[in-house]
Amino acid sequence: MPSRQDEPLEYWVDAATFGFEDDLERLLERRGMSRAELAREYGSSTAFISKVLNGSTNYTLKTMARLGRAVGGVLQVRLVHEDDEVVRVLSLEEAELLDSLREEGRAAPVDSGAAGAVE
Repeated sequence: MPSRQDEPLEYWVDAATFGFEDDLERLLERRGMSRAELAREYGSSTAFISKVLNGSTNYTLKTMARLGRAVGGVLQVRLVHEDDEVVRVLSLEEAELLDSLREEGRAAPVDSGAAGAVE
């Protein structure tokens, strides 16, 4: 069975940047900001913001942090071993959606014995 280490570096870069772009878009929507408003707040063009959100440009951690601050977010970067379980914190909206899916039987119930499970 192939290891995750066998994935090309570009796979891991794309996975990380897609997550950032998705989070940035979500925070834009949460604040009710347009791409033009983000561009003004960040100090760039709307075209640059579109390139970031479309995944068609490279950017630095500093750029990511500045964009995050412009939408009221905080950039967090973590490095974990590939065998470690990755835990993702859900937003309130995601948690409510997951609860409703569980109630409908369309999502697995919470394992109350799992580390970090909250009743």
